[in-house]
Amino acid sequence: MPLIINRAGGNMIPNRRMPLTPRAAGDKETPYDPYTDSFETRPDDVYQAKQILMKAGNLPIELADIILDVAEYWVCTATTADYTNLPQRRLALQGRRNDENKFLLRTMPLGLTGWSSSDHEKWRNQAMPKELRAEWSIDTLRHFADDPKPTLEHPCRKIEFNIVSHDQGWGGIKADHGTFHGSWTWFEAGIERFDANAECAGDCLDCQQSSEKGVDLPTCSIRPVWPRIIKDSQVTVPMNNANGNAGDEDSGPITRYHHELHPTADHKIQCNKVATHDVQHHHVEWRFDDDLSPEELVQVGRGSGTGDGKFVRSLKLGDIVTIWGHARFSGWCNHIEKVEVKTYWAI
Repeated sequence: MPLIINRAGGNMIPNRRMPLTPRAAGDKETPYDPYTDSFETRPDDVYQAKQILMKAGNLPIELADIILDVAEYWVCTATTADYTNLPQRRLALQGRRNDENKFLLRTMPLGLTGWSSSDHEKWRNQAMPKELRAEWSIDTLRHFADDPKPTLEHPCRKIEFNIVSHDQGWGGIKADHGTFHGSWTWFEAGIERFDANAECAGDCLDCQQSSEKGVDLPTCSIRPVWPRIIKDSQVTVPMNNANGNAGDEDSGPITRYHHELHPTADHKIQCNKVATHDVQHHHVEWRFDDDLSPEELVQVGRGSGTGDGKFVRSLKLGDIVTIWGHARFSGWCNHIEKVEVKTYWAI
């Protein structure tokens, strides 16, 4: 099993956007250490900074909020999946194999710092591919946030991805070697939400614990928003499916995740360099105010549709970001050592 770590943290003053320039051939990769210079920026830290600004400068709260936003002093939560503790010291996803589309990790629910999962087995695995039937209200979700509670429906400001990986080190068109063009190993970001109408599975540890919030958000009620799910009419589930696996609640066609053959432009985080065996550290930032050209993004191996900030702005209170690794076609292999996601949000 990979080592999955959820923690509050982030830089005291978050780094500004990294330049979108591809690394020159022969340049050495910077060693990756997700725990360096970290600071646990919690809601109360931001609240206290806001109070200091209001008191010292006699500022209205609206102006204090603007100052903190410009300074990028946001609450941060981080999740890391470390595969170096596996026997082979990495996770290998191979094209044309069952694991060519692999769930890697999920972040903590956005803004819900008072929530945690008791069912670690379900938390580290992909959610059941069931339809999201109903969303919880913002007021209900705020019960699971520490004081001071988030006031925005869409509080996310930035997402940082740190990925340590490489491909198989050979293959592809020779002219593409050492570039991101023609790469068939990559990573994508998804979204999950809690289903207000979900019926909890009997083996869910979250459901077995009493709730002090007046409502339960069990891990088994997490539903995918993306990747999308589809119904397979060729396979059906009988009535009273005892396994509680994918499919309608009672009976009907099986539902399953649908992964496109090609990378999805507005969800692709990063691809590996082609035929490059050296480990690469990919640092990618998605911001709510991004305005980047698709051509510039493609040049550095990112999704052409991820430069408009739409993904970040769309995230609601309680949303979960997921990371998926991909590989396509025989011979292509995505070797993954570490994946880290930091989500920054305003209160």
